Amino acid sequence: MAVFLFVGGLGLVLVWYNLNQRLNRPEFQANLEREISEALEGKISFASVRGQLGFRPWIGLGDIKFVGNNGDLRATAKELRVAVKVLPLFRKVVVFSQMKIVDPRLRVRRRPDGSEPVLPDFKGNPNRKWEGYEFQVQHLQIESHRGPCG
Repeated sequence: MAVFLFVGGLGLVLVWYNLNQRLNRPEFQANLEREISEALEGKISFASVRGQLGFRPWIGLGDIKFVGNNGDLRATAKELRVAVKVLPLFRKVVVFSQMKIVDPRLRVRRRPDGSEPVLPDFKGNPNRKWEGYEFQVQHLQIESHRGPCG
């Protein structure tokens, strides 16, 4: 019995280590950029991705830039860091226990003809991968080091 527990525990550690290593590889960043760009109907890029798996998994993105497909929406941030609770994932509930955004900037431009900008329709997104999931944010922290008009 002890041997099975040891082998099972060793297997879990190896799986965790392998996933943790993948999280910090360039391929993960490219896939993440593609998935987020699709979901937000635009193009997102970030200079760095850091993260850690475990009982309190988190991921951090550095120097984020986003442009909507039609150019009406632009956003930047120095850093975004999110922590996710593990157990609710089994119920298809994504709970961001912490979300921190550093130096966010959002620009919505009026169209040259004077009409209102067309923003992404997040609810009408054809990406069905997350259908049936519920998303919650428990704690949001926004920091600005540039001042109000930075």
